[in-house]
Amino acid sequence: MFFRFPPDARWNPERSVVEFGIEVGEYEGVVRVPRRVFQILLPEAPTPERCLEAYHLHRTRLEFIAERKVRRRQLTDGWQRRDHWSRFAGASSPTNSTPDWSSPGGFIRAARV
Repeated sequence: MFFRFPPDARWNPERSVVEFGIEVGEYEGVVRVPRRVFQILLPEAPTPERCLEAYHLHRTRLEFIAERKVRRRQLTDGWQRRDHWSRFAGASSPTNSTPDWSSPGGFIRAARV
């Protein structure tokens, strides 16, 4: 699979998330990163502006996490999971006190548009 991430990050006030695009082959989707993820990354309160700044500072890492989550789900043409157990595959507990937001139970979500 070839992934592409257009430079279209934006704040969604209705969901309180930073959204950015993801393209896999002919499919387009959106990745949503909630404000609570940025509480870990920021030393101050996660305002929408600060969340977007943190996104740009950590863009490579967030894109890698989104790519890994999409790959783990083994998506079909309709971006539906083929195997509902796949979300548990490879789950591991973090070795430090910082949550692993990229884990199968993490907060970063990818959805087809």
